[in-house]
Amino acid sequence: MLHAFWTDFRYAARLFLRSPGFVVVAAMTMALGVGATTAIFSVMDAVLVRPLPYPDPDRLVIIRADTPTARDVPALSGPEVEDLRAARSFSGVASLVAVGGNLTTQGDMEKVPTANATDDFLRVLGVSPILGRALDARIDTGPQYVRAVLISYELWRRHFDGDPHI
Repeated sequence: MLHAFWTDFRYAARLFLRSPGFVVVAAMTMALGVGATTAIFSVMDAVLVRPLPYPDPDRLVIIRADTPTARDVPALSGPEVEDLRAARSFSGVASLVAVGGNLTTQGDMEKVPTANATDDFLRVLGVSPILGRALDARIDTGPQYVRAVLISYELWRRHFDGDPHI
């Protein structure tokens, strides 16, 4: 076995010395192919293979609506969400609607991704905030202003220096 390896190694070295350009191009092509395959597999594994990082991810569903003018509308109306809750077909129903938002701190304004969520959204996902409290419609509703928000850890660290009182 060692003799066969040594013979193959010497043959490969002679070919390399005879045409080094071809060997370099072949090696680069193989490296590019392996790298691309690894990148694609990593993305597919993260998106399609691994379960969502929530308790019982196989029980989560997303419901979208079709209208006469639009397909796959990402948001249901309030009465539609209430109808789903009343049907008792699901153990929990929550709504999340992406909206545009800005964060203003000390005179600076930054556009941030925001969403309006029902107060039971985190409970339906089976998660809770690390600091602070979850949203509660009995406390957090008010006339035309927002009384409470949940912010990401990254935003909390970047804008508020990790202040636990925020």
